[in-house]
Amino acid sequence: MVGGISIKHVALTDTVITDYDRYANLVAYKAVYHIQRKEMDYARAELSKLESLYDGKGFADRYFETYGRYETYKVALALIVSKALNYAEGVDKYSSKLLSIKPFTSLYLDSTGEGDLNVETATMSLIGLYSSLPYNLGGTTPSVHGGALTLGGGLGTFIGHAVMTVVYVASYIMVLKAFERYIRRVR
Repeated sequence: MVGGISIKHVALTDTVITDYDRYANLVAYKAVYHIQRKEMDYARAELSKLESLYDGKGFADRYFETYGRYETYKVALALIVSKALNYAEGVDKYSSKLLSIKPFTSLYLDSTGEGDLNVETATMSLIGLYSSLPYNLGGTTPSVHGGALTLGGGLGTFIGHAVMTVVYVASYIMVLKAFERYIRRVR
């Protein structure tokens, strides 16, 4: 516990997820993988799997089965994938769902937000709702040249850069606020 905040570590394991298609986020990420490689038929197949997990309120995937709450960022990911594949019905459906969640939080039930809003959910939602960049994206994959990582562009790179920028800014703000609270206590 640091300044009233729990810091947790997620350990890397050798466990292979064999039922990825039961997790909406993993299906969306696989669609992005195919979009970047311009494998649109495979990306559309992943979008179809994603659609099968949507119950009209949210993604009733393994997380939902376990915790009974929908995760907002998964709707945002579906919106981004729908835009990238020019799937207008999905763009409308997922945009409407995101805009209906009140208050806007990371978890929700029906359209009632519960808990807090984390940086990742906010970032994915903003990218999905307000960026035109995901339309028609392909791109190249990251590669290593002479020991240096080269990011070739595309949807995955855009999302990664946007999330990291927001995380850095949010982290900086959180550190400043924690420092201000510390200073107030010390005085």
